[in-house]
Amino acid sequence: MNGSLFGTAKVIGNFVNMTSCRRTKHGCCRQLGMFIFMIYTSTLYALQFFIVGSMFASIYVFYGQVFASVFEGSWALAQLFGEGVATEIFAYVYIFLLVMCLIIALALPLDRARTCFMMTTILFGLMTLSCIFGMVFFLANTGFYPEEKKFDRENWVWVG
Repeated sequence: MNGSLFGTAKVIGNFVNMTSCRRTKHGCCRQLGMFIFMIYTSTLYALQFFIVGSMFASIYVFYGQVFASVFEGSWALAQLFGEGVATEIFAYVYIFLLVMCLIIALALPLDRARTCFMMTTILFGLMTLSCIFGMVFFLANTGFYPEEKKFDRENWVWVG
């Protein structure tokens, strides 16, 4: 943050100037390397917009599946989950952390915002680790294959 996104956009904006064969005295191997680097940088720049949303979506869907299966036995917890309280808490905390990082990165210098960034990183890390642990625990208990379908090894397809 703090300008790195805009700096990367400026470098990618100069893609043609940086990879042009007429404007440089570099050899063809170095120009090919710069072209590959610019494609790599452009790809990473595009993917960083999708990674935050895809992580949120995958964890949100996972929470929905796990809470639905865990709360089946208890009527009160099932009603609480049915109203969406558990997943809404996760959604609001996740979005709050993202907005907090964005506002602090734009408003404060890095040395003053360090403790807030460390706190946010720790919270995101705890959320991610708890989700990974929960996914592994859930898959270990339920199995990796769906119960309602059987795998036909002769035809190599799921039948159900």
